[in-house]
Amino acid sequence: MPVPNNVVRVNIRATVGPAEEIVHTLHFVRVNTTATEDPTLQQIANEVRNRWQDILTVFAVDGSTLASLLRTDLIYKTVDAYALSAAGLATSQAQALFAGTAKGSSSDVPLPPEVALVVSLKTEMPGRSGRGRLYMGGFDRSALFTGGLVKPVVQDTVVQALATFGNTMKMPTGAGTDRLNWVVLSRTKTMVNRIVETRVGDLWDVQRRRQNALFETFDTAPITY
Repeated sequence: MPVPNNVVRVNIRATVGPAEEIVHTLHFVRVNTTATEDPTLQQIANEVRNRWQDILTVFAVDGSTLASLLRTDLIYKTVDAYALSAAGLATSQAQALFAGTAKGSSSDVPLPPEVALVVSLKTEMPGRSGRGRLYMGGFDRSALFTGGLVKPVVQDTVVQALATFGNTMKMPTGAGTDRLNWVVLSRTKTMVNRIVETRVGDLWDVQRRRQNALFETFDTAPITY
């Protein structure tokens, strides 16, 4: 199925230990609001790297950074930005490298690698084609709450951090007043939908698969346009 115009795919790459890789795939739409050029791929890659690093080092959990809850062998490496053709193929690419601080710094025991925090991405479009999802892995056991759930302060911090990421990505540095919309790409419907809300529940991914016996409580934060 074709891809709409001006879509940029961004892969945020990290490693966990010697053999595991984490890839977060995001999509943006370049929106030109002036006679100047849209944000360049390099500007987009740089901005995603900077804002994602803020998630690790700026947002506080119990008086420390979010990175302090992540295992020490979780290391963010690169951000790769691709301009997509109508066929969904990359026509050009730019890359930004993370600094040495983009990694976990936990001194606690890590959770198993298959345990991840699910971030749901809600758009203006109802239904499955209007929803996206991210999996944040690499947490340690200090992120656990009573009964093995997600600690509420972790839940709130992650949902607010991802909403702030979406809100700050709208105006990339050096791109004037030109904008980026963080979107969910639906190739089955050949459309993109702006993300308007981040949503994090108090169940880990491995618990959500068995949630018929568990009631999940959600925390949300808006992305405004």
